[in-house]
Amino acid sequence: LRHRPPRLRHHRGGAGRARPDTSRSGFLPGLVHRWGDWTLEILYPSGVLPPGFSENDHSMVVVLRRGTAARYLWTGDLEARGENLLLAQGLAAPVQGWKAGHHGSHTSGTAPFLARIRPGLVVISCGPANRYGHPSHGPYVAAGDTLDLLRSDRDGSLEFAWNRAGEGRWRNRGGPWHRLP
Repeated sequence: LRHRPPRLRHHRGGAGRARPDTSRSGFLPGLVHRWGDWTLEILYPSGVLPPGFSENDHSMVVVLRRGTAARYLWTGDLEARGENLLLAQGLAAPVQGWKAGHHGSHTSGTAPFLARIRPGLVVISCGPANRYGHPSHGPYVAAGDTLDLLRSDRDGSLEFAWNRAGEGRWRNRGGPWHRLP
């Protein structure tokens, strides 16, 4: 069975931007790559989304796993409705690291979602002094604890690595390695 990519149409919201035809999913969930007992998987969306979901809630969600344990979660520009659907479908699990949805906007990182994934480290990808005011979320809190946070506008490029035992670490700009919480 072959999967055809989504048709793109011009989006008048900005020069050079295009968005997928939202009447269907542009990719199939499942395994993307396997090496040893590590996998990279697309979790979401798993099909046509309910009406009223924003363009951001059509973001692809990817998880890095070692065995069955989730290690890192990328949620693209996913906002609250998309996070709620991940929870309802049982796709959210505790992770060592989470790339915050929608550049750290207040529209993502809901309390129920954070309580479920309980990331050891939150990473926000945003440019310095961007016109959207990202990040705008405020502190990320799960189970009463403020979560550790890195931001690309302050901390620069970030690199993550895991050893064979599944222990994660990170560094920025070629600096020293730090253990993931």
